[in-house]
Amino acid sequence: MNYKELIVWQKAHGMALKTIRATDGVKKSYAGEIAVKQLLRAATSIGANIAEGYGRSGGKEYARFLQIAYGSANEVDNWLNVMRDARLMEPDIFAELVKDNEEILKILAAMMRKLRERERVQEI
Repeated sequence: MNYKELIVWQKAHGMALKTIRATDGVKKSYAGEIAVKQLLRAATSIGANIAEGYGRSGGKEYARFLQIAYGSANEVDNWLNVMRDARLMEPDIFAELVKDNEEILKILAAMMRKLRERERVQEI
């Protein structure tokens, strides 16, 4: 199996592309540029960490990369809220990206939980 077959990676990749398109027309102010760069960095980091972790030996190392991806997804949530509150993003685009991100967070949480359970079983 390839990381591209993982539903969570597919969703993260799709959200990253949506984020790129959504931020393309953001006001070219200093604050807007900073917020866009931070949001894009965090959004693209989710899929990258899922892919990198998948390519590792598995187990605890894979779980560590999923935790990093989870942290990046939380960072995405923060930057989406900043952009909404600063009126740098349309409310409907914000809502769509938040919904996508929440789904990714749920999937990552379930994956990390399963990996922890699997590790506990192997310790016994």
